[in-house]
Amino acid sequence: MDDERLSALKEAKARIGVPYKIVPVRAVPGSPGRILCWGRPAPFYTESVVIAAENALNVESVTNALRFLLEAPAGAQGSVTEEDWMEAVVGCPVALVQELSAADLEDERVEREINAVRFP
Repeated sequence: MDDERLSALKEAKARIGVPYKIVPVRAVPGSPGRILCWGRPAPFYTESVVIAAENALNVESVTNALRFLLEAPAGAQGSVTEEDWMEAVVGCPVALVQELSAADLEDERVEREINAVRFP
């Protein structure tokens, strides 16, 4: 993150007045929680809140995005959900039914169910 974006993020955090420290880190697949993105959604499967590229240094926009990231429930309208991300990748409507754990993926019954899924 460049210095200008970091400055806007610090100002946004001060405006919100949350009682905890916010430390920006590079997002990676498997990051917990939603991700705050500048300009476009994350390039991997996750829920994110995107600040439009033209508003990247606008403290009001960054404040609104940060507040939404911290306060809105998961899947709230205005975020890029996992379903939105998958729809963009596969090019058809997607409805997530269940998130699978590592143990699920090792279960032969679950593997058969996954292999039975067909995309339009």
